[in-house]
Amino acid sequence: GGGWRYDHLHLDHSSSDATDDDDIPPSTLLHSAAAAAAATSAAAVAASSTPSDPLEHVQSHNYEPDESEVWRAYVAQQHFRNRGQWWTTGKKRALKRWSLTLLIGVIQGIVAFMCNVWTRNLSARKFDHVNALLQGG
Repeated sequence: GGGWRYDHLHLDHSSSDATDDDDIPPSTLLHSAAAAAAATSAAAVAASSTPSDPLEHVQSHNYEPDESEVWRAYVAQQHFRNRGQWWTTGKKRALKRWSLTLLIGVIQGIVAFMCNVWTRNLSARKFDHVNALLQGG
Protein backbone atom coordinates (compact mmCIF):
# COMPACT_ATOMS: atom_id res chain seq x y z
CA GLY A 1 0.00 0.00 0.00
CA GLY A 2 0.93 3.65 0.20
CA GLY A 3 3.40 5.17 2.61
CA TRP A 4 2.23 6.89 5.78
CA ARG A 5 2.22 10.35 4.25
CA TYR A 6 0.13 9.32 1.22
CA ASP A 7 -2.34 6.95 2.88
CA HIS A 8 -5.09 9.59 2.88
CA LEU A 9 -4.85 9.79 -0.92
CA HIS A 10 -6.07 6.20 -1.40
CA LEU A 11 -3.46 5.58 -4.05
CA ASP A 12 -2.03 2.15 -4.79
CA HIS A 13 1.71 2.29 -5.39
CA SER A 14 2.47 -1.40 -4.92
CA SER A 15 5.18 -2.64 -7.21
CA SER A 16 7.30 -5.75 -7.28
CA ASP A 17 10.44 -3.61 -7.76
CA ALA A 18 9.87 -1.06 -4.99
CA THR A 19 10.42 -2.32 -1.45
CA ASP A 20 9.91 1.02 0.31
CA ASP A 21 7.51 3.87 -0.47
CA ASP A 22 10.34 6.39 -0.02
CA ASP A 23 11.77 5.05 -3.31
CA ILE A 24 8.73 6.35 -5.22
CA PRO A 25 9.44 9.81 -6.65
CA PRO A 26 6.82 12.49 -5.85
CA SER A 27 6.22 13.06 -9.57
CA THR A 28 5.05 9.44 -9.87
CA LEU A 29 2.71 9.97 -6.94
CA LEU A 30 1.33 13.13 -8.51
CA HIS A 31 0.88 11.32 -11.84
CA SER A 32 -0.87 8.43 -10.08
CA ALA A 33 -3.14 10.87 -8.25
CA ALA A 34 -3.99 12.56 -11.56
CA ALA A 35 -4.78 9.20 -13.13
CA ALA A 36 -6.96 8.24 -10.16
CA ALA A 37 -8.77 11.57 -10.33
CA ALA A 38 -9.30 11.16 -14.08
CA ALA A 39 -10.72 7.67 -13.57
CA THR A 40 -12.98 8.97 -10.80
CA SER A 41 -14.05 11.86 -13.02
CA ALA A 42 -14.81 9.51 -15.93
CA ALA A 43 -16.85 7.30 -13.63
CA ALA A 44 -18.72 10.35 -12.33
CA VAL A 45 -19.52 11.47 -15.88
CA ALA A 46 -20.78 8.00 -16.76
CA ALA A 47 -22.87 7.87 -13.59
CA SER A 48 -24.22 11.39 -14.11
CA SER A 49 -26.13 10.26 -17.17
CA THR A 50 -28.52 8.43 -14.89
CA PRO A 51 -31.45 10.57 -13.76
CA SER A 52 -31.08 9.64 -10.08
CA ASP A 53 -27.53 10.96 -9.75
CA PRO A 54 -26.97 12.28 -6.19
CA LEU A 55 -24.44 14.83 -7.49
CA GLU A 56 -26.82 16.60 -9.88
CA HIS A 57 -27.33 19.43 -7.39
CA VAL A 58 -23.58 20.04 -6.97
CA GLN A 59 -22.30 22.99 -8.98
CA SER A 60 -18.75 23.88 -9.94
CA HIS A 61 -18.82 26.78 -7.47
CA ASN A 62 -19.09 24.26 -4.63
CA TYR A 63 -15.67 22.76 -5.47
CA GLU A 64 -13.15 22.68 -2.65
CA PRO A 65 -9.47 22.12 -3.60
CA ASP A 66 -8.92 20.07 -0.42
CA GLU A 67 -11.36 17.45 -1.76
CA SER A 68 -9.16 16.81 -4.81
CA GLU A 69 -6.75 13.91 -4.61
CA VAL A 70 -4.52 15.63 -7.15
CA TRP A 71 -4.38 18.78 -4.99
CA ARG A 72 -3.59 16.77 -1.86
CA ALA A 73 -0.80 14.93 -3.69
CA TYR A 74 0.58 18.26 -4.92
CA VAL A 75 0.50 19.72 -1.39
CA ALA A 76 2.23 16.63 0.01
CA GLN A 77 4.85 16.83 -2.75
CA GLN A 78 5.46 20.52 -2.04
CA HIS A 79 5.64 19.87 1.71
CA PHE A 80 8.48 17.41 1.31
CA ARG A 81 10.19 19.49 -1.38
CA ASN A 82 10.21 22.52 0.95
CA ARG A 83 11.78 20.76 3.93
CA GLY A 84 14.46 22.94 5.49
CA GLN A 85 13.58 26.04 3.48
CA TRP A 86 12.23 29.24 4.99
CA TRP A 87 10.40 30.46 1.85
CA THR A 88 8.05 27.53 1.38
CA THR A 89 5.35 27.27 -1.24
CA GLY A 90 2.70 27.99 1.39
CA LYS A 91 4.44 31.16 2.55
CA LYS A 92 4.85 32.33 -1.04
CA ARG A 93 1.16 31.65 -1.71
CA ALA A 94 0.16 33.54 1.45
CA LEU A 95 2.41 36.46 0.50
CA LYS A 96 0.83 36.59 -2.97
CA ARG A 97 -2.68 36.51 -1.50
CA TRP A 98 -1.97 39.28 1.02
CA SER A 99 -0.16 41.33 -1.63
CA LEU A 100 -3.15 41.06 -3.94
CA THR A 101 -5.46 41.99 -1.06
CA LEU A 102 -3.32 45.06 -0.34
CA LEU A 103 -3.18 45.98 -4.03
CA ILE A 104 -6.96 45.69 -4.38
CA GLY A 105 -7.41 47.85 -1.27
CA VAL A 106 -5.03 50.52 -2.56
CA ILE A 107 -6.70 50.57 -5.99
CA GLN A 108 -10.13 50.76 -4.38
CA GLY A 109 -8.94 53.66 -2.21
CA ILE A 110 -7.54 55.50 -5.24
CA VAL A 111 -10.78 54.99 -7.19
CA ALA A 112 -12.84 56.23 -4.22
CA PHE A 113 -10.59 59.27 -3.79
CA MET A 114 -10.78 60.11 -7.51
CA CYS A 115 -14.59 59.74 -7.45
CA ASN A 116 -14.69 62.15 -4.52
CA VAL A 117 -12.42 64.66 -6.33
CA TRP A 118 -14.40 64.41 -9.59
CA THR A 119 -17.72 64.77 -7.75
CA ARG A 120 -16.51 67.90 -5.92
CA ASN A 121 -15.10 69.32 -9.17
CA LEU A 122 -18.35 68.70 -11.08
CA SER A 123 -20.43 70.14 -8.24
CA ALA A 124 -18.24 73.24 -8.08
CA ARG A 125 -18.43 73.73 -11.87
CA LYS A 126 -22.21 73.24 -11.82
CA PHE A 127 -22.57 75.70 -8.95
CA ASP A 128 -20.35 78.26 -10.75
CA HIS A 129 -22.29 77.83 -14.00
CA VAL A 130 -25.71 78.17 -12.33
CA ASN A 131 -24.49 81.14 -10.26
CA ALA A 132 -23.15 82.83 -13.43
CA LEU A 133 -26.55 82.28 -15.13
CA LEU A 134 -28.41 83.72 -12.14
CA GLN A 135 -26.08 86.71 -11.84
CA GLY A 136 -26.16 87.46 -15.54
CA GLY A 137 -29.85 86.89 -16.09
